Amino acid sequence: MPYKIYFPELTPDYIEEAYAFLASSHIRPLYPRALLNRFFFELASSPENIVEIHDENRKIAAAVLIDKISNIHNSASIELLGFNRSSDSEVILSMLIHHYEKQLIKSKLHAAVTMGYHSSLPFEVTTLEKLGFVPFYEMYDLISTAPKKLSTTIPAPFVLTELSLEKFEEYYDVLCKSFAENPDTSIGPMELMKEGFKKIQHPIFIVSINGRIAGFITLLFENNTGEVNTLGVLPEYRKSGIGKYLLTNGLDYLWSKGAHSIKLS
Repeated sequence: MPYKIYFPELTPDYIEEAYAFLASSHIRPLYPRALLNRFFFELASSPENIVEIHDENRKIAAAVLIDKISNIHNSASIELLGFNRSSDSEVILSMLIHHYEKQLIKSKLHAAVTMGYHSSLPFEVTTLEKLGFVPFYEMYDLISTAPKKLSTTIPAPFVLTELSLEKFEEYYDVLCKSFAENPDTSIGPMELMKEGFKKIQHPIFIVSINGRIAGFITLLFENNTGEVNTLGVLPEYRKSGIGKYLLTNGLDYLWSKGAHSIKLS
């Protein structure tokens, strides 16, 4: 069966279409609409990074190459945005991979490309290995469905507040230092993240000591599902209870917003 690559016109309406396709294909993770918007308009360097594969009758797969990021491996990331079951799953995946390899060669910006595997995908992890991917790390879905208050305490002089725009550059520095040795973390440019911070609907909580940020937590909430998106503590303040304090307060915040379940990404 012939398959063709399409490059969709990137309009605001396409965000809804992409989200609907992802939800209907039942693969995970199910990215929030706001994150899809960030993928398309902030973290992909070219319209050719957003790809759909169709057969004669329907859309089979959709994906985006996230390459406007930085990490210690200098790698871009392929994010699958829907993948319907097909007897030719390996062929379809191969088409995506080869297209993105050409994109990376053309841009000369990255040394490698990464891709996450999840059991919901309609192909085996060995398929990725055949295409040249090397197993790197394992990631697990952790879901809590017990809405109970969890708040803990931290000793003075640590203080919990919400991040302000004036403190964003310091926060960005703490973010980078917190994940400096974490190979699977990709951090976008500071100015781009600062613009995104102006638009987010939920606070970033920070713990400070003597007026300086020591740790932080970022949260997402959509469709009655909460998500602990990022949790970081500077190395010199680890093992002091800050991480546990931020996590439990973050969970309490999401429960207070009406979350039916919370996942840790």
